[in-house]
Amino acid sequence: RPVTKSEREKWDSAFARYQLDGEIHVDELKGALVMCGFCDARPTVVQKVLEGLTKFNSLNKAEFYLFVCRFEAGLHETYEFEFNLLDTCHRGSIDVLQLEQLLRRIGQPVRRFVLKELVQEVDDDNEGRVDLSGLRKIQHLIRKREGFTCYELDHFYRVFQRFDRDSSETMSC
Repeated sequence: RPVTKSEREKWDSAFARYQLDGEIHVDELKGALVMCGFCDARPTVVQKVLEGLTKFNSLNKAEFYLFVCRFEAGLHETYEFEFNLLDTCHRGSIDVLQLEQLLRRIGQPVRRFVLKELVQEVDDDNEGRVDLSGLRKIQHLIRKREGFTCYELDHFYRVFQRFDRDSSETMSC
Protein backbone atom coordinates (compact mmCIF):
# COMPACT_ATOMS: atom_id res chain seq x y z
CA ARG A 1 0.00 0.00 0.00
CA PRO A 2 1.18 3.58 -0.53
CA VAL A 3 2.76 5.31 2.46
CA THR A 4 1.02 8.55 3.44
CA LYS A 5 2.82 11.82 4.04
CA SER A 6 1.97 11.76 7.75
CA GLU A 7 3.27 8.18 8.08
CA ARG A 8 6.52 9.18 6.36
CA GLU A 9 6.85 12.11 8.76
CA LYS A 10 6.42 9.77 11.75
CA TRP A 11 9.02 7.41 10.29
CA ASP A 12 11.43 10.30 9.75
CA SER A 13 10.92 11.47 13.34
CA ALA A 14 11.42 7.96 14.70
CA PHE A 15 14.59 7.48 12.68
CA ALA A 16 15.94 10.89 13.74
CA ARG A 17 15.17 10.12 17.40
CA TYR A 18 16.85 6.70 17.49
CA GLN A 19 19.63 6.97 14.90
CA LEU A 20 23.29 7.28 15.71
CA ASP A 21 25.72 8.18 12.93
CA GLY A 22 23.00 7.75 10.31
CA GLU A 23 21.92 4.28 11.41
CA ILE A 24 19.46 2.83 13.86
CA HIS A 25 20.54 -0.14 15.98
CA VAL A 26 18.25 -3.17 16.06
CA ASP A 27 17.87 -2.78 19.84
CA GLU A 28 16.13 0.56 19.20
CA LEU A 29 13.60 -0.77 16.69
CA LYS A 30 10.85 -1.44 19.23
CA GLY A 31 10.88 2.18 20.38
CA ALA A 32 11.04 3.40 16.79
CA LEU A 33 8.08 1.23 15.80
CA VAL A 34 6.03 2.58 18.69
CA MET A 35 6.92 6.10 17.59
CA CYS A 36 5.81 5.15 14.06
CA GLY A 37 2.38 4.30 15.47
CA PHE A 38 2.66 0.53 15.98
CA CYS A 39 1.45 -0.52 19.41
CA ASP A 40 2.34 -4.15 18.70
CA ALA A 41 6.08 -4.44 18.10
CA ARG A 42 6.15 -8.24 18.19
CA PRO A 43 9.72 -9.50 18.57
CA THR A 44 9.02 -12.54 16.38
CA VAL A 45 7.92 -10.34 13.48
CA VAL A 46 10.83 -7.93 14.04
CA GLN A 47 13.30 -10.83 13.97
CA LYS A 48 11.77 -12.42 10.88
CA VAL A 49 11.88 -9.12 8.96
CA LEU A 50 15.45 -8.43 10.04
CA GLU A 51 16.58 -11.88 8.91
CA GLY A 52 15.25 -11.19 5.43
CA LEU A 53 16.67 -7.67 5.31
CA THR A 54 20.17 -7.57 6.74
CA LYS A 55 22.85 -9.53 8.55
CA PHE A 56 24.09 -6.42 10.36
CA ASN A 57 22.97 -4.90 13.67
CA SER A 58 21.91 -1.53 12.31
CA LEU A 59 19.82 -0.06 9.51
CA ASN A 60 20.33 3.07 7.47
CA LYS A 61 17.34 5.26 6.66
CA ALA A 62 16.36 3.46 3.43
CA GLU A 63 16.65 0.07 5.15
CA PHE A 64 14.58 1.41 8.06
CA TYR A 65 11.78 2.44 5.68
CA LEU A 66 11.87 -0.99 4.07
CA PHE A 67 11.92 -2.59 7.52
CA VAL A 68 8.79 -0.69 8.60
CA CYS A 69 6.92 -1.67 5.41
CA ARG A 70 7.87 -5.33 5.79
CA PHE A 71 7.11 -5.24 9.50
CA GLU A 72 3.60 -3.97 8.79
CA ALA A 73 3.10 -6.75 6.23
CA GLY A 74 4.34 -9.32 8.75
CA LEU A 75 1.93 -8.00 11.36
CA HIS A 76 -0.92 -8.29 8.89
CA GLU A 77 -0.08 -11.97 8.37
CA THR A 78 -0.11 -12.50 12.13
CA TYR A 79 -3.39 -10.63 12.51
CA GLU A 80 -4.96 -12.64 9.70
CA PHE A 81 -4.06 -15.82 11.55
CA GLU A 82 -5.57 -14.50 14.80
CA PHE A 83 -8.62 -13.19 12.92
CA ASN A 84 -9.24 -16.65 11.49
CA LEU A 85 -8.99 -18.18 14.97
CA LEU A 86 -11.86 -15.93 16.10
CA ASP A 87 -13.91 -16.56 12.95
CA THR A 88 -15.06 -19.97 14.18
CA CYS A 89 -18.07 -20.04 11.83
CA HIS A 90 -15.82 -19.39 8.82
CA ARG A 91 -18.02 -16.52 7.63
CA GLY A 92 -15.02 -14.37 6.80
CA SER A 93 -16.04 -11.81 9.40
CA ILE A 94 -16.12 -11.21 13.15
CA ASP A 95 -18.52 -9.21 15.31
CA VAL A 96 -17.73 -6.15 17.41
CA LEU A 97 -17.06 -8.12 20.61
CA GLN A 98 -14.66 -10.46 18.82
CA LEU A 99 -13.00 -7.45 17.22
CA GLU A 100 -12.61 -5.82 20.62
CA GLN A 101 -11.05 -9.04 21.93
CA LEU A 102 -8.66 -9.22 18.96
CA LEU A 103 -7.59 -5.59 19.32
CA ARG A 104 -6.92 -6.08 23.04
CA ARG A 105 -4.91 -9.21 22.31
CA ILE A 106 -2.70 -7.38 19.81
CA GLY A 107 -2.16 -4.44 22.15
CA GLN A 108 -4.49 -1.98 20.44
CA PRO A 109 -7.38 -1.59 22.88
CA VAL A 110 -10.04 0.93 21.88
CA ARG A 111 -12.94 2.37 23.81
CA ARG A 112 -16.11 0.50 22.86
CA PHE A 113 -18.00 3.55 21.53
CA VAL A 114 -15.02 4.44 19.34
CA LEU A 115 -14.94 0.88 18.07
CA LYS A 116 -18.65 0.97 17.25
CA GLU A 117 -18.13 4.16 15.22
CA LEU A 118 -15.21 2.59 13.36
CA VAL A 119 -17.21 -0.56 12.59
CA GLN A 120 -20.08 1.54 11.22
CA GLU A 121 -17.58 3.35 9.04
CA VAL A 122 -16.14 0.19 7.44
CA ASP A 123 -19.17 -2.14 7.58
CA ASP A 124 -20.59 -1.86 4.07
CA ASP A 125 -23.56 -4.20 4.59
CA ASN A 126 -24.52 -2.87 8.06
CA GLU A 127 -24.42 -6.31 9.71
CA GLY A 128 -22.20 -5.14 12.59
CA ARG A 129 -19.42 -7.44 11.42
CA VAL A 130 -15.94 -6.77 10.07
CA ASP A 131 -13.97 -8.74 7.51
CA LEU A 132 -10.18 -8.82 7.30
CA SER A 133 -10.08 -5.80 5.01
CA GLY A 134 -12.27 -3.92 7.48
CA LEU A 135 -9.91 -4.88 10.30
CA ARG A 136 -6.99 -3.34 8.41
CA LYS A 137 -8.98 -0.16 7.75
CA ILE A 138 -9.95 0.05 11.42
CA GLN A 139 -6.36 -0.41 12.55
CA HIS A 140 -5.27 2.33 10.16
CA LEU A 141 -7.99 4.66 11.45
CA ILE A 142 -7.07 3.93 15.08
CA ARG A 143 -3.46 4.90 14.37
CA LYS A 144 -4.49 7.94 12.34
CA ARG A 145 -7.03 9.20 14.91
CA GLU A 146 -5.04 7.99 17.93
CA GLY A 147 -8.11 6.26 19.38
CA PHE A 148 -10.49 9.21 19.19
CA THR A 149 -13.87 9.52 17.46
CA CYS A 150 -14.37 11.93 14.57
CA TYR A 151 -16.44 14.17 16.86
CA GLU A 152 -13.69 14.29 19.49
CA LEU A 153 -11.05 15.15 16.90
CA ASP A 154 -13.25 17.85 15.43
CA HIS A 155 -13.80 19.28 18.91
CA PHE A 156 -10.04 19.30 19.62
CA TYR A 157 -9.44 21.03 16.31
CA ARG A 158 -12.03 23.74 17.04
CA VAL A 159 -10.54 24.36 20.48
CA PHE A 160 -7.06 24.53 18.99
CA GLN A 161 -8.22 27.01 16.34
CA ARG A 162 -9.71 29.21 19.06
CA PHE A 163 -6.30 29.53 20.72
CA ASP A 164 -4.31 29.73 17.49
CA ARG A 165 -5.01 33.44 17.18
CA ASP A 166 -2.38 34.15 14.53
CA SER A 167 -3.23 31.06 12.39
CA SER A 168 0.34 29.78 12.74
CA GLU A 169 -0.80 26.26 13.69
CA THR A 170 0.75 26.81 17.12
CA MET A 171 -0.74 28.09 20.35
CA SER A 172 0.79 31.12 21.98
CA CYS A 173 1.12 31.41 25.73
